[in-house]
Amino acid sequence: MPDNRFPPNLLSTASDVLRRAPAPRPSLAARVTARLRAHQLDRQLAVGVQAHPASALAVHQARLTSVAEREKDQPNFYPIRYASSVLSWAG
Repeated sequence: MPDNRFPPNLLSTASDVLRRAPAPRPSLAARVTARLRAHQLDRQLAVGVQAHPASALAVHQARLTSVAEREKDQPNFYPIRYASSVLSWAG
């Protein structure tokens, strides 16, 4: 770095992601178990149980932290009447 150039991955955490081995795909049994025992798995996650890859607990944890799950119960940010008034301005 004598010429004031920094490596591109100096401050990036993306290099850590590239080094990890891909997680095994969870089995159908693990996915079904995660749905059927959600309450029990919630309690395990609340006390800090570590999820093993491809386990029902890992499937449940991934679902809880997914963007789709977090946005599922969110109300529409723009009401229909606001959206239609914006569209009328565009015409």
